[in-house]
Amino acid sequence: MEEDHDGVPGIASYVADNGCGFDMNTPDTRGKGVSNIHARANSLHGALRYQTGAGSGTTVTLWLPYERTAR
Repeated sequence: MEEDHDGVPGIASYVADNGCGFDMNTPDTRGKGVSNIHARANSLHGALRYQTGAGSGTTVTLWLPYERTAR
């Protein structure tokens, strides 16, 4: 879907599930998935947002600018 982020035009995509969720304040010692996804989004001048909580589902939204130099 097309979406502006801080006034910059780009595209957003999201993935949602109704699983058990996770606590973003508790370090995950099983891997580096969340930090790797953040690093990749940042390298493309994008933004990543999680909506989750222990016992609830998770929605991950990735926004990327149309132009790589937009940020």
